[in-house]
Amino acid sequence: MSKYILALDASQIKTYKDCNLLWAYLYRENLRLASADTSAMDKGTIMHSLLEYYYKAKVKSPNDSHVKWVQESIEIFENEIKQVPKKAFGFDRDLLNFLKQRFTQYSFNWAGRDFTPISKNGEAAAELGFSKILYEDDSVLFLLEGRIDLMIEYEGDRICVVDHKTQDRETHLFDYRIQPLTYALAAGVNYAMINYVGLQKELTKTSLRRTVTNIPNWMIERHRQWILENVYMPIYQRDLDISRKEFPNEFKFQRDFSNCAGAFDSHSCIFSKLCFVENQELRDNLKRFHYEKVESWSPWRVKEIL
Repeated sequence: MSKYILALDASQIKTYKDCNLLWAYLYRENLRLASADTSAMDKGTIMHSLLEYYYKAKVKSPNDSHVKWVQESIEIFENEIKQVPKKAFGFDRDLLNFLKQRFTQYSFNWAGRDFTPISKNGEAAAELGFSKILYEDDSVLFLLEGRIDLMIEYEGDRICVVDHKTQDRETHLFDYRIQPLTYALAAGVNYAMINYVGLQKELTKTSLRRTVTNIPNWMIERHRQWILENVYMPIYQRDLDISRKEFPNEFKFQRDFSNCAGAFDSHSCIFSKLCFVENQELRDNLKRFHYEKVESWSPWRVKEIL
């Protein structure tokens, strides 16, 4: 009998916590709303790429000016979208120029006081994929996966994970969310930084800001135990339940109706139209009409066992 393997990242853990069935729709059936607006996420992807090139250039050529790093990063990005146009996500020239301008403003804002990425063999610790073993025995292997935007030196010899966050509307994210706790657990560090890059039309004093959170060891261990007991084990037990094996996900995973309406009861779950239908045939027809299947999401490019 082959070993049962379950690999989850921070987004999947949060999704399963919010609603078991939502997780199954997104990550087992790989369904996405066919008409979904992904522009905010796509803008974030472009900014992440520019920042990745920037900090790699900084480590590669530390004696160059930040202006040179910016120019090199933009040049790499422009060459990429020429070769692979879909990496521009269909954005027009004005929006692409705005993103490049905000990236340049970011560089000037932090010039002379920017953080130093840690490096190995001259390569910056940027966009690091990982796969950490959380638990393993003869029957199961539970993996924690993800991709860390950047790892830096913080206050001397301390190591800090950095999460770049682009925002169209300025908000302050809760310090002890699942994502920073998961990154701290995976990397074995006690500090997590959010590097905010505001994409509002006008640059304000707080558009470009950073917050650092200390995550003590007891909190990291509590998080490890919580995700094993409340996410990994329940999924494993549901998959192991032979009586439900041939049933669709609607009969294997529980709905959390308290989350259907979304924030402020006005941002309903994209799958709510499925949850309020009892007939499975009708539900399957709705899936084919309103949703599309996408490739399985993998948060890392190169797997590394931590």
